[in-house]
Amino acid sequence: MKHPLKSLLAIIALAALAVGAFNANATTTVSIVVPHRDGAATQYPVAASTKTLIGTFAALDDSNNLVNATDAASRRVVGIHNAETDNSSGSAGDLSSGVSKGLFLVANSATNALTDAYIGRVAYIEDNNTVSTSGGTNYVVAGIVEDVTADGVWLWVGLPYNNGVAPVSVSLTSTNGTAAAAADLAALKAEAENIGDDVRAIKAALILHGLLK
Repeated sequence: MKHPLKSLLAIIALAALAVGAFNANATTTVSIVVPHRDGAATQYPVAASTKTLIGTFAALDDSNNLVNATDAASRRVVGIHNAETDNSSGSAGDLSSGVSKGLFLVANSATNALTDAYIGRVAYIEDNNTVSTSGGTNYVVAGIVEDVTADGVWLWVGLPYNNGVAPVSVSLTSTNGTAAAAADLAALKAEAENIGDDVRAIKAALILHGLLK
């Protein structure tokens, strides 16, 4: 009698033949098996002269090397460090280190604290474990706010940017056609001021969502 395990393996083999192999360079006309990651953790090369600290914000610099997140230019937060890796004496890429992505409890700013009004919106890096409503100098986005409690801020970190982002309403004060129909310079100047107010309101909304700085 045939062993049940052998029969199962044969079925699996036939199923695999029925589904095409992944090919990144061709259009497929059959179902395929696509390689995937669960997205919960990723390894990145560590920047030169850098030591990562478990539980702190992890970012990539402009050379795509892993650094500790700060309010510095060209920083992109990619998760939370899950390993302490000391590349203090090494060159960029000598070592790699792990980063976790998901929902984490981080410290809330004492001076620019997030409130429930920021749920679904971006929080900015204040230091390597603290988030703020203020973009500081470089507006480094830490993540998307899930909840704000007495213990800190629950933050989605390292996930696709649009995860959970709440839309924001902007009320416009200018009216289409008003400038063209202005009876005099005073009316035209008033409508121009309204247009300026609208532009500033839209900019503020984009900054709030981390799309501008």
